[in-house]
Amino acid sequence: MENGFLTAKDFIADWRQNIGDTTKEVPEAEIFAFIRKAMRRIAREKGLDKLFQNQDTFELASINTDGTPAATWTLNKGLNSIIDIKDVNFLDTNGQKVKVLCPRYMPYGKFRKKYPVPEANRAGGNPSAFTLLQIQGKTRLIFSCPIDRPYVLDMVYTAFPPMVRRPDDLIHIPYDYLDLLTELVTIFYNLESADGATARALYEDYDKMVPEVREMLAQQDTAAGYRIVGGAY
Repeated sequence: MENGFLTAKDFIADWRQNIGDTTKEVPEAEIFAFIRKAMRRIAREKGLDKLFQNQDTFELASINTDGTPAATWTLNKGLNSIIDIKDVNFLDTNGQKVKVLCPRYMPYGKFRKKYPVPEANRAGGNPSAFTLLQIQGKTRLIFSCPIDRPYVLDMVYTAFPPMVRRPDDLIHIPYDYLDLLTELVTIFYNLESADGATARALYEDYDKMVPEVREMLAQQDTAAGYRIVGGAY
């Protein structure tokens, strides 16, 4: 176990024991496919995305790579698709004190009508508004004008977990909730084995577990703990 997460190798060993596959008849590649499918399913369950909640900081450069003033940034560098953004803070860290900036959020449709080309807004300085656009698995942050110095975005969000492909990859579900994954992987295994009756019975158990976990997650600030990536300040 590393940082509270089980490796895929250990999960698969536990899962084989759970179903009585002592001779390792189920191909490992098949189990990996079940794990990936199950983790996507869990992340899409209402309220269970909180299992994959993180707090990261992102450095917002004031100049694009082509030398033009920056008003738009893609936030998914090194991350999978963002599911939901829970909270954002914009920080000016250039001075001796950290200053919190307070641009107001606008839905993308209204923002685009008021600021159709933010890069052309030469007012510069502190932006008065921002929006977030999710398209084709990428999340874009857009300010109402280019910024005149780098800022830091401190964001609490949920995102789809990293893809599990190798034995040493971590299963990014807190250990206390891994029975959800075990149940779903077993369901997919039984469906693949044409054992529909067992799969349906397991689905009933899974459907009972989901609201219990959802309620537990709703009672705490975070399930997985916070990690800082993308350039801490």
